[in-house]
Amino acid sequence: QGRSKPKRSCLLHVFWSAVPINAMCSCRALWLTLALFLPAAASESCDGDVSQMLQKSAVAKGAITRLPLDEFEQLAQKLLDLKGACRNATEDCLPLLRVVRSTVWPRVNLLTGLDNEPEVNAFRADVALARLRGRCQNFPHAMGFINVWKSGTDESIEKLKNISSSYHPMRNNATFCQMLDEVNPTQRSIVTFVEEPLGRFISGYAQMEVSSPYSDYWSERSERSERSSAARGFLEQFFSDGLPRNGQVRSQLEFLAPHELGCAKKFDFIGKVEEPKAFSEFLASRQCEDADHEAFQKRTTALELKASLNSSTAMTAMTSVLRANASSFLRAFCWLSLPDYVTFEYDLPSECLEDPDLREIMALTKSARAGRIDPSRVSMKPPVLLQVSAWGRKKKRKMKKTKAHLAARPRIFAGIPSAALYGERRMRWRKQWKCGDKLNAWGIPYKFIVGWPVDKSTNLTAHRQGYKATDSEVHKAELLRNESLTYKDLHFVNLPDTYLSLQSKTFALLDYGYSLGAEYVMKMDDDTCIKPHKLVEYLDAYEAKKRQGPKALYAGYYQFNGSEYKKMRGRDGAIHPYFAGPFYVLSKDLIRKIVQDDEMNSVLWARYGSTDEDAQTGRWVAFAEDQHKIHVDRIRMKHIMIWKNGKEINATNPMEF
Repeated sequence: QGRSKPKRSCLLHVFWSAVPINAMCSCRALWLTLALFLPAAASESCDGDVSQMLQKSAVAKGAITRLPLDEFEQLAQKLLDLKGACRNATEDCLPLLRVVRSTVWPRVNLLTGLDNEPEVNAFRADVALARLRGRCQNFPHAMGFINVWKSGTDESIEKLKNISSSYHPMRNNATFCQMLDEVNPTQRSIVTFVEEPLGRFISGYAQMEVSSPYSDYWSERSERSERSSAARGFLEQFFSDGLPRNGQVRSQLEFLAPHELGCAKKFDFIGKVEEPKAFSEFLASRQCEDADHEAFQKRTTALELKASLNSSTAMTAMTSVLRANASSFLRAFCWLSLPDYVTFEYDLPSECLEDPDLREIMALTKSARAGRIDPSRVSMKPPVLLQVSAWGRKKKRKMKKTKAHLAARPRIFAGIPSAALYGERRMRWRKQWKCGDKLNAWGIPYKFIVGWPVDKSTNLTAHRQGYKATDSEVHKAELLRNESLTYKDLHFVNLPDTYLSLQSKTFALLDYGYSLGAEYVMKMDDDTCIKPHKLVEYLDAYEAKKRQGPKALYAGYYQFNGSEYKKMRGRDGAIHPYFAGPFYVLSKDLIRKIVQDDEMNSVLWARYGSTDEDAQTGRWVAFAEDQHKIHVDRIRMKHIMIWKNGKEINATNPMEF
């Protein structure tokens, strides 16, 4: 329509890059694409970028379609798995972050028109070791600080210095790890601070633009006076390669992921710079004395800091570019930054919440923070699917509603009976074998089940009013208390911590898991690990076969007939099959029979049972099966256990343990 030849060529280039191959096979589809695309593209000048024209055309013709419901759930679950892995600094953090990045990239590509997917790598953060002036729980306390760039860095460092007698910053992560390992784990904390991702990105850009006016990211594209063009060039570079050298704008999770030169240490506190009082509350929870709590409460908040910088031309230009073209760049940023928003529990910007897919994914992750997603219990608004007719008119179609019920319950709960004196074993289980990290990475909460400490010399049956605990028992109780406050993974039961109480602990474990609403409760020993992905595979396969009706599952890695050894028989001499004690799992319906319907039989076991917890569990299952005329599915789960030597347990010879 009178355009010059270069502009017609540009228009055709954009058109052919936007038409799918399969659409070209149909004349009708080709005409439809022309009818939808040309009105949007014709108003554009080819003096701009091709990606900008693609953005507007994609938005205009409704090219970005809704995700299917199952993909909502899969992505939300990946984000929850990532959250657990990164907050616990496990080796799964970086691989999961890459998986999520690849999952969301097609949506980013549609919104930006850029093809290259930015790489994800662990960013080597600045670190520091601070020794607090005051004591925490009556012991000296050291604080390891991981510095996430642009997340209130200067103020966070200054405030840490104010409450510390010494502050040692360093770039050598190996030295940092060595210094941490020299501190008793109960007398140290690992902390960091994060910031709302969008605000951090904009202020990070402004800092880079001001401090590096001749940076490669915009000097080749425009003069400094052309701020919008510079901001757009920066965004294109960001979506193309992630700006690997600039930690000011990279994902904050890349700072939390274990670095090859560093060490994997679970974070005890991840604070938001917008909520300064949270750190004071953390110090108070550690019972830290003489800590200058007010120093953290009198700081200038990040929101106030951003308000003071709003006059910055660079920030204004970046904000304008992000909101241009129906906020396509901003929505692309939100898709790319979903891991940060979910892990650190920030709300998406309002413009991004206008994207129904983003809104539903955030709703899923918020409703399922306590466990794995169950589609039947997820609160979902009926999503609106936008379609475009042959004449470009929009139609709305509502998808079928699902039941509105919040998923606040875990799918699987792991209980680990452990003796009060086994603190070192639990530490190896956490730190050396990383069993807890593996469970957390798969959204499986766990607790060590521990009773109150008692000396062997204490007579538990004597009638002694006013009995006082011994000094040894008091000391053991204090150690347990400190351990629980530090790791928050102990569940105490009101039982004397003796071997004879083991089957009572198992009953308490099942009862506690059932009270959490878990679909499955797993019992495992404190000197073994499991492969969570194998457990999930077994349960998924089981549920696929048992789609309807109650699920009475009793599974483990090795099943005894109950007649192999004389001690396997109960007091009544009866023989019942059971799964070996290092690992077994029961379903919710079966547990309800044991801990509620058959509570009297389970607790008053003297006439038929013994103190062997695994054999006793087999007797409870057999009683429920006979009493309630139910069928119990017994499944042997092979290749699922790992012992403390790191080798897979030989399922054909479990008695060696």
